[in-house]
Amino acid sequence: DDGNDPLANSIKAERNYLRTLDENGKELSCVEMDLDELKQQNEYVYFNGMAPTGDHQVLMAGDGGLYLFDTETGKMVGQIGGIDWAQSLLTLNDGRVVVSYYGDGGQQISVVDMETGSLVDTVGVLGDMYQAITGGGDYDFYYNNGVNFFGYKMETGTSEKLFNWINCDVDNGNISGYTVTDDGKVVALSN
Repeated sequence: DDGNDPLANSIKAERNYLRTLDENGKELSCVEMDLDELKQQNEYVYFNGMAPTGDHQVLMAGDGGLYLFDTETGKMVGQIGGIDWAQSLLTLNDGRVVVSYYGDGGQQISVVDMETGSLVDTVGVLGDMYQAITGGGDYDFYYNNGVNFFGYKMETGTSEKLFNWINCDVDNGNISGYTVTDDGKVVALSN
């Protein structure tokens, strides 16, 4: 760049990084993600979820599937297809990773088998699943369908309605996030 081209000076490069933090928020490492291979496959690269899988690797959910990245090098080391758009990616208390997505049977949940790079134990979910989070209390994970709050048990493949937001005098349209404590209490952030 010779400084004379105003268009060249206005173009900015987009960069993605994987940062590893300790329990106090101190940065332990930071590496730029190598997205060249993904950019050759897809016009856009967008991630909407991630789950650590151990051994310095993280599984990322995005357009076209699930992608495994090495957190030390930033390189993609694996890919799991069969999903056009992963809605949620969660690490369960037992260490398994599950993904929710729309499949042939509507809303579905599958366990990600990291050894085989495949989706297993796929079950359907009745209704919509929004804002899924890893569980606490008696459930493997929780989710909201826009009106009701559910707990899900992987062992039985069942959802249980726990409460209705409106009946609790909460406008869930204002909820920007929530978590469930180990004793089963729901803590939500409302704006």
